[in-house]
Amino acid sequence: MRSSAATTSLALFLIALIASSVAGSSDGSKHSLQVLHAINDGPFSPRGVINFNPAGKRGQKYEPAAANALADKLAKVAAPTDFYLLQFVGKLYDHDVVLNATARLCQLQAAKFRESITIHLDESGGNWASCLLGFRLPYHIDYIVPSHECTDKVGFMQLPQQAPKVVPFQTSVGVVNPQAGVRPRLEQIVSETKDGKPQPQPSFLQKYWYYLIPIGLAVIMNIGAEPEGPAK
Repeated sequence: MRSSAATTSLALFLIALIASSVAGSSDGSKHSLQVLHAINDGPFSPRGVINFNPAGKRGQKYEPAAANALADKLAKVAAPTDFYLLQFVGKLYDHDVVLNATARLCQLQAAKFRESITIHLDESGGNWASCLLGFRLPYHIDYIVPSHECTDKVGFMQLPQQAPKVVPFQTSVGVVNPQAGVRPRLEQIVSETKDGKPQPQPSFLQKYWYYLIPIGLAVIMNIGAEPEGPAK
């Protein structure tokens, strides 16, 4: 009875520990990443929030911030040497997530601020409970702008004169879960003779003769040995 009660107590303790670990995150099905952006070496400023479902199904959505501190700079025609920097920050399953992405600002302007953000998830979470329950954490961001050339015009030129100023980003968000890759199939190397035929496989005696000889000698020596008589 004591062992059964101890087992039940241990199971309840593990369930409570897992629940407390999961409760450290925001929600069991949806998570959020703060999106910050900057131009070249400038400071990062808030741009919006990405809500996503780790299961990779529906629920991925980008929500822009109420105001954009870089709106005026984004409205100006960028040089080919100007870069647009993104930073994705969040805390999932008690694990800090900081991911970065970059693109040429002039290409973003040429694409009229259309962009694709793909979140890649790893095999498991950042602690043992996440691994046990199969939770997954973002480890990489694909940031794609559908333009390979720069432009001398910006997709939008007229911003509100009064705050808040919002850049009309056209953002699509996707989630990619880990997938098991194709495992290589290794074939045994077959040596060939001079005439191109497969080399014959050695027999059992040819493989293990060096084990059999000492065993045989020991048996022969024991058979030939005369048994000692009783001591007089």
